[in-house]
Amino acid sequence: MSHPANEPILGYEPGSQERESLQSEIDRQMAEIIEIPCIINGEEIYTGVTLPQVIPHNHGHVLANVHLAGRDEMEAACAAAVAA
Repeated sequence: MSHPANEPILGYEPGSQERESLQSEIDRQMAEIIEIPCIINGEEIYTGVTLPQVIPHNHGHVLANVHLAGRDEMEAACAAAVAA
């Protein structure tokens, strides 16, 4: 049996393709605010009651809006868990 090969270790040096690719992806993700739903029984539930999720090092930048579960969502989640 042959030994598995490790992935190459990337250096992310200035001007390198991997650094440019990483920075491009960071910029793309910073440019949009995503909606994070509740997931109940495999179904996405957008409650409309949200809290902003910010970047830990920049509390002024919102990355996502997290939809909060209310009583109805909690009861549905409990019923789904019992049925599982």
